[in-house]
Amino acid sequence: MPPSAAALVKAVNDGDKWRVRSFPGMITDVLTAATSNAEALDQMARLNLKGMVVLDADQRPVGIVERERLSSQMLVAIARG
Repeated sequence: MPPSAAALVKAVNDGDKWRVRSFPGMITDVLTAATSNAEALDQMARLNLKGMVVLDADQRPVGIVERERLSSQMLVAIARG
């Protein structure tokens, strides 16, 4: 295992969230239930992500929103008027 990978695994195993966040490529942006569909799509496009984690009011993960599914649902809603 490369040294950076070993360091990442150690940080995860140690529960050191600040060290984990410092690794290149780590994305800490999240969505909440209050995030609108348009805001979620904008954020995913800006970050070039296919999906994002959704947190509840207590900052606990409650699900994942996928860009393709969200786009499809919005298009259907527009088509129905």
